[in-house]
This record gives sequence, C-alpha cells and structure tokens, in this order.
Amino acid sequence: MSLTWNVSATTMAQALFNSVAVLDAIPPNELNTALRLKDALDLFYEVWTRYKEHQCTDEMVNARARRIYRKAKAENLPRVPGIGQIKRTLRREEPRQFALFRDTFFMYDLSDKYRIRFPVTYEEAESRISR
Repeated sequence: MSLTWNVSATTMAQALFNSVAVLDAIPPNELNTALRLKDALDLFYEVWTRYKEHQCTDEMVNARARRIYRKAKAENLPRVPGIGQIKRTLRREEPRQFALFRDTFFMYDLSDKYRIRFPVTYEEAESRISR
C-alpha cells in the first residue's frame, strides 16, 4: 500500500515551516488513513532492513570497496589495501556501524533511559532481514 496525500508540496512546506509539529502539516482527516504510523523500534528496524537489502548486496559492497580503493590510490597513500581486504573490513565493521547508527537514532547520548526504552540489538535487526 503506497502512501498518498492530497496535499500540495507548497501547502505542506508552509505548514512545516510555520509549525514545530510535523503532524500539523497533514490534514486531520488523512492522518489515520494516509499514514501507517509505526513506533520508533519498528521504524528503526525497517530502515536497517532496507539498508541491508539495498546497500549491502555483494554488488553494492563491491562497488563501495572499489570507490574506497580508487580514492585511497588517488590520495597516494603509502599503503593501499586491496579491494578484497576493504570488503572484508566493511563486513567486519558492520556491527560497529549499526551501533553508531542506533545510538544516534535513539539519542542514547542524551539519557541512559533511552537504552532501556529502545533496546535495539544488531542480532534482532539481522533476524528481521529476509534473505
């Protein structure tokens, strides 16, 4: 089911600009039908799942590794790791990158209570991915 609004971009932009609440930009009669509201945990896991499905395929990781390799070569670094090593590093560092993304998304740095309220784990995120 796709999300559609009968609101012009200008109207929405004006409402957003004039209001601190994003929901004020959506007409009340469309709130329940047009939006499928998710809680923060579900939204986070959905974003991570889409990231993994679209950005972490072998093809995409290979392309990312090649870009990193070319950039390192262009900077004339004294030692440039091979593409295979870069790919292994990208995969190995994924749990750490996940933790950084999670910590930022849920603002763990503001309060330890957020860690309790949003107990997101890499293992749970990975278990939600259909491969």
